[in-house]
Amino acid sequence: MKQIKQPLFLSLILALSLPLAGLMAETPPAAPGADKPPKKEKTGEHKDRIEQMKTDLGLSDEQVTKIKAIMEEEKGSFKALRDDTTLSKEDKKAKMMELRKSQGDKIKAVLTPEQQIKFEEKMKERGDKLKDKVKEKKANAPTT
Repeated sequence: MKQIKQPLFLSLILALSLPLAGLMAETPPAAPGADKPPKKEKTGEHKDRIEQMKTDLGLSDEQVTKIKAIMEEEKGSFKALRDDTTLSKEDKKAKMMELRKSQGDKIKAVLTPEQQIKFEEKMKERGDKLKDKVKEKKANAPTT
């Protein structure tokens, strides 16, 4: 049983970190006159994620309200951590994973047992996609 829980736990942590991957990635500033689109705003990310969860998990209106509150509550913690310049990259990553796990646990507490299973499956899918992106990025990275 321990062997089953450990990969599931790691997958959940990775999956919950997916939205942070985009937030933590820094885009270098565009050179003057370069035709680069402006950096994408993250304002609707929670709304989009909650809508997707509502569809995937069949959330009730009450559950949606509770999950929105959880995400809003945690939003400040994530921003403070991202803005903290005193932490090393590894420490930030570890703390982000802790925050994501905590948020996932709070969300799961709102869900029914059936929804929790679906939630974990979706988080695993998100984690797998993140792993694929990381592998692709490493494969395409220039060698020096």
